[in-house]
Amino acid sequence: KEGEVQDLLLVVKSDSPGSMEALKHEIAKFEHPEVRVKVIHDGIGGVNESDVYLAAASNAVIAAFHVIPEDRAEQLASQEGVDIRRYNII
Repeated sequence: KEGEVQDLLLVVKSDSPGSMEALKHEIAKFEHPEVRVKVIHDGIGGVNESDVYLAAASNAVIAAFHVIPEDRAEQLASQEGVDIRRYNII
């Protein structure tokens, strides 16, 4: 709707605790008049089925930094319409 702030819900996965801290720090800095970014879950390791179920239930996007989704998680994401975005640069 016009003038309303939209929430962008994220499930963030990373390869190490240090990377995760850096990511959360940078995400917290993000400010935009039309979008509010909220991390609803973060974790170390590959994207798994639980991450996909959470994203599907929350209408969230999964951001995966230096990790890959498990095969079953990728299939489930496709079925559930969950967007998994992979990044190799932090």
